Amino acid sequence: MRSPLVLAAAALLALSGAEAAWYDFARNESAPEIAELSVAGRQMEDLVELLALFPDELKGGKIVLRGRAATTRGSMGAVLVSVDGGANFEKAKLERSGAFFFDFSPTPEREHELQIRAVDTTGRSSDPKAGSFKLVVRPDRSRGETLAVFNKLLELYKAKDRAGFMARVSENFEGSRSALEEGLESDFANLSNIELQPSIDRVGNVGGVIEVDFTFNRKVQSRTSSKTLTDKSKTTMSFIREGEEYKLYSMAAPLIFGVAATAEVATSVDAVSQGDKVLAVTAQGDAVQVTQQQSAGATADQTVSNIVSGTLNVVCAMNTGDTTPLCPAVSLESRASTRNLTFQQQRHARDMDTGEVSITVSIPDPLVASNGCVWVVEPGSRIRDIGQSSLEAVKTVSSDSADYAQAIPADNAVAVTVGKVFAVKTPTLYALLKATTAACTYTPPPPGPPKEVSINAVFEYRIQLSQNPSFY
Repeated sequence: MRSPLVLAAAALLALSGAEAAWYDFARNESAPEIAELSVAGRQMEDLVELLALFPDELKGGKIVLRGRAATTRGSMGAVLVSVDGGANFEKAKLERSGAFFFDFSPTPEREHELQIRAVDTTGRSSDPKAGSFKLVVRPDRSRGETLAVFNKLLELYKAKDRAGFMARVSENFEGSRSALEEGLESDFANLSNIELQPSIDRVGNVGGVIEVDFTFNRKVQSRTSSKTLTDKSKTTMSFIREGEEYKLYSMAAPLIFGVAATAEVATSVDAVSQGDKVLAVTAQGDAVQVTQQQSAGATADQTVSNIVSGTLNVVCAMNTGDTTPLCPAVSLESRASTRNLTFQQQRHARDMDTGEVSITVSIPDPLVASNGCVWVVEPGSRIRDIGQSSLEAVKTVSSDSADYAQAIPADNAVAVTVGKVFAVKTPTLYALLKATTAACTYTPPPPGPPKEVSINAVFEYRIQLSQNPSFY
């Protein structure tokens, strides 16, 4: 996992202004290299001058180094490690694959300069000074103090105490401090019965910044839909000392605080969480689950909009011998092309095209029914009159299939009534439909075909893309 805080290596990074990976400094195209390294379980991906460890990160009082050496010619012959700035080197345990292992007992509070040299069977050697860094084991109170603040933030969040929470956020908070405060307000307004159970995986000190890596289990209830959602993932927070106490300095995604403002608050993404289903709050205030992406912004984009509104014009005229003619195509308003009366569920409203709520106007067989229009919806969908005349007035519809009338096959279709709102439940989403005009005429043929059918109707619609019966 990459550290949320990229630390500079003295003047080199200050001059370059760029993030540097530790292994870039131990790399030489004409020599073996140390391709991977972890120290006390920490992946050395970013260059650091000094790595501070806590005593409980040691195993049996020893610092454990694991890594992998690689070469372009021959094979690896040896990996040598120095913990005293190159004065003495010892052999690490080396496997044929290039994986190596080394451990040593540090002197408490003494800075050990770590150097590693890789030697291949052709006699070539890497530069042990490239990528060297210091590490120290310092027994201090920062770990306990940081965890106390972490637990206090959990307590204040559950209590929905915004002022108390923000008092423990650093003025130098790496994300947007104002967005975090607004995100907390949105969380408090839209989430209820919040249950958070974190499990600490690691607490580390990197350049005076205390990083807390943890796994969490979470359960919340959406006030909008009353649905209960759960998620589980891994993430990271960091803390810095301000005055006499530690305060929240940064948060990686997935967030457990201020989830409604992830894109503005999170400064990185915990790599191991990518692909997890995590909690998010939409612009409409609905709690939903989205897939954790490689960036906080990409994750937040999945909640841009969950309700799509629009108008459909249905115009159909044909000569047919069918006893139950269906209008074959409609024009989706504001779109140039003509399509079947169908909606596609998409993650974003801007990507909505064609697809999953198929609702067609039909004229019944005049031999068995009076002239007029009926709804016919796609197989597996259900439709019902909800006793409303305004789409905007409908905030929530039933999620119980028993409340919906079966609208397939056509002989069970629902009569179109102008001005009434119908709720449609499909296997993947909910929709509201209202006919504002509906003129369906049938001209019987003279003896023998053809028959003339004319359908002219306008429908308003709203679709809930998050499979949620709420239309707030």
